[in-house]
Amino acid sequence: MKVTILANDLSMNSLGRVGLLASLIERNHEVEIVGPQFSDEVWYPMRDRFEYKSVRSSSRSYRFIFDISEIIRKIEGDVLYASKPLVSSFGIGLLAKYKTGKPLILDIDDWESGFLYTNESRIGTYLWNIVRSAEINSLYFIRFLEKIHKKADSITVSNRFLQNKFGGTLVPHVRDTTQFDPQKFDQKKMKKELNLPTQKRIIMFSGTPRPHKGLGLLIKACNQIPDEEFAVVLVGAERNHELIQKLPDSSGYQIFYEGIQPFSKLPQYIAASDIICVPQRDTASSVGQLPAKLFDAMSMGKPIVTTSVSDIPEIIGKGGLVVPPDEVDAIRTGLLKLLQDKELRVDLGRQARSRCVEEYSINKYATVIDDIIMSCIE
Repeated sequence: MKVTILANDLSMNSLGRVGLLASLIERNHEVEIVGPQFSDEVWYPMRDRFEYKSVRSSSRSYRFIFDISEIIRKIEGDVLYASKPLVSSFGIGLLAKYKTGKPLILDIDDWESGFLYTNESRIGTYLWNIVRSAEINSLYFIRFLEKIHKKADSITVSNRFLQNKFGGTLVPHVRDTTQFDPQKFDQKKMKKELNLPTQKRIIMFSGTPRPHKGLGLLIKACNQIPDEEFAVVLVGAERNHELIQKLPDSSGYQIFYEGIQPFSKLPQYIAASDIICVPQRDTASSVGQLPAKLFDAMSMGKPIVTTSVSDIPEIIGKGGLVVPPDEVDAIRTGLLKLLQDKELRVDLGRQARSRCVEEYSINKYATVIDDIIMSCIE
């Protein structure tokens, strides 16, 4: 049996979740990934991981509608699996479902409406999105599709906030713990190969820069750590990125900007690190999101400093230090504690790895996904 995953945009970082779903499904079924591509190239970190059936399109609704038929024609699967409640994925899936009668599963890994509630008032958000209504993934389209989420035959979600809001089966951003395996990497060797300082402890932040991810808080916290030999490494952050340009200057330590890296190289970077920092802020954008990089760090046995947002405290367990969100002093204290205590770093990393292998591995959730798929066709 073949499953078609409908991606909302093959050129965006949402392809990371699509790739995870494909990895889970391919354990038991044939899988294909179909979707529009709103930029010139497939998202770089996942470009070589799968073959993609793309349609170069526009996010403007009055142009996108002319590409819908071509996207649907590329679908060959027996089951449809839409990533995100967006017009360019779930909308396509609903049309294909009604046209072909094929079952449709919806995966919700972020609260898409929450990303758009960035103005000081809801009224301001609604007014701004009237201006943006020509975009297929504007607030009004998203809210409509979120409201009709039960039109899908089954639903999967990435965290409990989304489960409480939309129902469905919980499928976190699990990892292949045989690929993300610390036993396969030597830290000093990785530091040398990646041209990172071998004599300094490395605090790493990975992922696409977004305001709710708290990168600015991390830099401010590091600026308050005196007399410690460490460096900060940013993976997935291009130096000319708008949010990177707005970061405060570093004080007494060096920042390495490693840019966007292929997903296959991520274990090497994590292996080179000493501490992973995931300083999520408490915002409408983050309350419905669970950072995938949390699972990367856990699988690689790295100690984590993170914040009490969404399901993070439950996921991390005893594998890291959880501090209140949006508090620079709390992040600084957590980082300093780990910088000064190697035994604690090793112990937390060991517990993080063990928890990821036992609770958040691809092997465990491949069965969960298979049960969902099979229930849709019975």
